Amino acid sequence: LKTVSNTLHNYDNGRISSNLWSKPEYDFGDIERLIDIDSYLSQSFQKKINLFFKEGYEFVGENEDINEYVVKRLKQICRQSKTTLAEFIARMRQDLVKFSNIYILVVRNEAASGGYSYKDKMSRKKYDPIAGLFILPAPTVEQQLDKKSQVIKYRQYINGQEEVKKEFSPEQIIHISLNKKSGFTSGTPRVVSVIEDIKALRRIEENVEILIVQNIFPIIHYKVG
Repeated sequence: LKTVSNTLHNYDNGRISSNLWSKPEYDFGDIERLIDIDSYLSQSFQKKINLFFKEGYEFVGENEDINEYVVKRLKQICRQSKTTLAEFIARMRQDLVKFSNIYILVVRNEAASGGYSYKDKMSRKKYDPIAGLFILPAPTVEQQLDKKSQVIKYRQYINGQEEVKKEFSPEQIIHISLNKKSGFTSGTPRVVSVIEDIKALRRIEENVEILIVQNIFPIIHYKVG
């Protein structure tokens, strides 16, 4: 896995330059590829995902009116985002199990929302109500850090036939993480500790396969006289 030291970060006396884009501390793309090609890892993730909401889920709180309003607004937001609440929660569950990180893009638009604008009491800044929530694929997310290792900007980078680069401010991204280490910007995926073991096991299997192919049908040369 790529760590902070071998990403695009530019170190200068222990501080990080703020003029470069970098991936989070862990290579989520590598994890995604391993899940696709390793059957045991894929099955273990699928079982974990299925067990996540085995008993279902519910929204709870002391004020029942607030609970109903939250569910109502989430359904409105999901409708505007061309998805359902169940699908949105399922996608969150999947990324949380795989990567221990979820990146949610927040789109605000008063005309397309059933909510109300509000003003932050600390910054006195006015915010439009949320109209849409979109989960960004974790392997495509890049970030820009300041000298204090704080995220000052996010970017979705998709390298393909038509290169896509979309930048977002920290206010536009909700980042949910698990097992975050001190000084890190992202949570530590649980699969990190077994990735090298999986790769070593596959190399051993490949070498055994080559050994079998080379020796199962030996070539015998007879010399007469």
